Amino acid sequence: MNKLKQTLQFLNKADKYEEIGAEMPKNILLYGPSGTGKTLIAKALGYESGRKVYIASAAEFAEKYVGTGPKKIRELFEKARKHRPSIIFIDEIDCVAMKRTSDRNGEDIKMLNQLLTELDGVSDNKDITVICATNRLDMLDPAFIRTGRFDRKIKVDNPSYENRIKIFELYLKRVKHKKNINTKLLAEMTEGCSGADIKTIVNEAAILAVDRDLTQVSMKELEDKIKDVIENNKIESL
Repeated sequence: MNKLKQTLQFLNKADKYEEIGAEMPKNILLYGPSGTGKTLIAKALGYESGRKVYIASAAEFAEKYVGTGPKKIRELFEKARKHRPSIIFIDEIDCVAMKRTSDRNGEDIKMLNQLLTELDGVSDNKDITVICATNRLDMLDPAFIRTGRFDRKIKVDNPSYENRIKIFELYLKRVKHKKNINTKLLAEMTEGCSGADIKTIVNEAAILAVDRDLTQVSMKELEDKIKDVIENNKIESL
């Protein structure tokens, strides 16, 4: 996370770095498991830097109509140029920026080429930062992830024990719960879980509390839903 903090410093105090001769790193690639908060990171960078954030999923570009993918990519970057300083966040970037192989169709290649063109177009503009996210780093085309297009590649992993405590505390504030909730124990029970998993656990526990005619969430509901989420994760990994 030190790289993210430093990136925020670049966004907020670019002149300070330029005075010493440092150039702002070009764009950020976030990679790691699903549900680890990559979209939230992009939003947080936008909020803390006062920049407007344009969010898109690369899956939206890959439509069946010929030509719509490259057009949507172009329109996204045009919006960001009109409202600088800004951040463009593209999730699931592997849907567009996969390695160029013989089995990829012409439309896929056009989308990738359009994306590369747009990235090169903003490379010298410190007022626009592109952040892309993927959970399949191995699938990305080398031309896309090369230094110069993405100077910062940051792994976003599942939260640590300490951070899981904080995430439970955050989401428990949104529901009525008993005072004896042991967030340390909950964090111990959810090793390997993502932030999205913890959000689901708390929400499902609240639903379960209503089903049990309770007015508050207790440890029992949370523990029951932790078991469910862990079991679902095991199924998804098969």
